[in-house]
Amino acid sequence: MNANRRTFVSGTAATLLSGAWTSSLAQSPNWAGSAADTEALNKLYDAAVSAGEKEVVIYGAYFGIFRPIWDQFQARFPKISIIGSPLSGAQLATKLDAEYSSGQHSADIVTSGFTELMGTVSANRGLPYVPPNIANIPRRYHD
Repeated sequence: MNANRRTFVSGTAATLLSGAWTSSLAQSPNWAGSAADTEALNKLYDAAVSAGEKEVVIYGAYFGIFRPIWDQFQARFPKISIIGSPLSGAQLATKLDAEYSSGQHSADIVTSGFTELMGTVSANRGLPYVPPNIANIPRRYHD
């Protein structure tokens, strides 16, 4: 997993999570907020595909809840598959601890409760990311 993949995944996930709840938005030519945002995310996608990336691995108990978003992601970015692993609680913490201890990371995104995520963040187990369309995402979603 490389920075391009994480950047692409984080950017598209933030974009889709911030507003792709309606099918009308999914059909919009400016689904990412603006034409410039759409172009930036498409460039990230092209870079990820060019780098040989083929999947996004997502850990978390919200597998079913986020399925509609993942389906939209897959439709928009067909060369990258979503692989979900419904881990939570102690099972998720143990899996993440093992990956960080071994240096062999599998997850690109972790969807979990705030308490579980804060342990990961406080251990510096994530990459900082500012999506290219942050100005067009409602402020309540910035963090």
